[in-house]
Amino acid sequence: MASTPGDAHRPWLRPAAWAAAVLATAALAVLAARADLRPGGIVPAAAVADLALGFAFVGGAALAPGSWRSRALFAGVGLAWLVGSIVPTANLAYLSVLAIALTTFPSGRPRGARDWILVCLALVALVVPPPRLVLAALFAAVAATAWVGRRWERVAAAFPTAASTAIALELALSWLVEQTLPHAFDPQLWQAANELMLFVVAVGFPVAGRAVIRERILLADRLLGDQRIIGLDGLAVLLADTLGDPRLRIHRWDEGASGYIGSDGATVTVDDHMALGLVDDGGERLAALSHTGTAAMNDPVIAAAVVEAVRLTALNERRHAAQRDQLAELEAARARLIAATDRQRAAIAARLRDEVVRPIEASATEVRHIDVVQGDAAAREALEVAARELDASAAEILALTGGVAPATLGNGGLAAAIEQLARRCPLPVSVVVAPDTQADQDRETALFYVCSEALANAIKHAGASRVSIELRRERGDLVVTVADDGVGGARPSGSGLHGLGDRLAVFGGRLQVDSPPGAGTTLTARIGA
Repeated sequence: MASTPGDAHRPWLRPAAWAAAVLATAALAVLAARADLRPGGIVPAAAVADLALGFAFVGGAALAPGSWRSRALFAGVGLAWLVGSIVPTANLAYLSVLAIALTTFPSGRPRGARDWILVCLALVALVVPPPRLVLAALFAAVAATAWVGRRWERVAAAFPTAASTAIALELALSWLVEQTLPHAFDPQLWQAANELMLFVVAVGFPVAGRAVIRERILLADRLLGDQRIIGLDGLAVLLADTLGDPRLRIHRWDEGASGYIGSDGATVTVDDHMALGLVDDGGERLAALSHTGTAAMNDPVIAAAVVEAVRLTALNERRHAAQRDQLAELEAARARLIAATDRQRAAIAARLRDEVVRPIEASATEVRHIDVVQGDAAAREALEVAARELDASAAEILALTGGVAPATLGNGGLAAAIEQLARRCPLPVSVVVAPDTQADQDRETALFYVCSEALANAIKHAGASRVSIELRRERGDLVVTVADDGVGGARPSGSGLHGLGDRLAVFGGRLQVDSPPGAGTTLTARIGA
């Protein structure tokens, strides 16, 4: 016989109870056999079938896994059946016990108001045997309650629903035939059909019990595998729908607040009408599950599966949050590194202009003003060549530093920087700057490099004859569009454009490249400002 959680703290109870059940069954079987085989009783074959059905319920209960309460009730059906063979006035008592067993399957306990009502009605029928039609109505109600109240568990709903429906139909049809066609009513035939149906129920009980255990073991996996789950909030919605409890909520543990908070961020206050289950992981608080004490959550196996689903979801949510925090920190570090590199590059460019270019330009001016002996044309020509070389060196250094973002960017400095780029470009460049296009230094620097790279590509690779630059604000974003009339065919995966996209992505921006062959290239950079 399968062990059950309820017996763990009373190891003597299970063997003692089943020993008593075996003795009671044996005693009742002997008495039932004597009653069935008395003069004027049923035929021996029918008596054997009568005893076999009683043993089927008791044996099925002994072999079934799960709750000892449910197994005891099904064993009670077999005992009540044997009692009915001994005491004719109690020949329908087994139906009352069976109604209770099917109502409370698989836990053996009523799990809500509807279950309690049906159990009370079955107890009344046990004391005051009602007509068969009333018993048929009782089993129809059991079937409806099982189907509606246990919809979250297919097997736990299917077995009592199917068994109760079959019993209700058999009782109703036998009553109807007996009332409308009494000459065609054969009591022995209906009794045989009834016993065959009950035998199927007795055999189906341990099978259904094992199926329920398998289903419940997979309940947490089934919940976690649902595509509707997005964190604890998604799981709460799914559980509320699955378990039929619209007030079910899952609250996260917040270390900073030292308490549980709801999905709206408010501290949770649990009223007296709600149950609260705490979920932790090795002593680490994760979440709290509040509900209205539904029938499902009163079942310890279902409750354990739900708690496991909440625990795994909470751990997964925490890990994702930690990963998001790490990613945000990496992005912030990357932004700081890029900004520091840009500032260092601008400082180097400024130093080159101040400490190298200006002295070279001053030297070129001084060379041109050197007095030479009148008529010494060769010396004058040499000085002019030296001055031109100095001018070329200064121009080359300025060209190298021209693509470096100036340190004055930020608070609207981008417009002037773009105008300066356009003036230095050997191609005609039209610049349109809309009002209110300022941003911080880092974002303006990112957009400056988009313009600088686009102009460089138009000159070196596109064979363009003109370029246009537009700076505007669009839905709160700062947008730069650079378009040329070159050969097109630019590859967004190229190192230059790819690097620009990465630079923009640091600040949540993006780069769009539209470059059909033969139709020019348009770069659109968008960045949140």
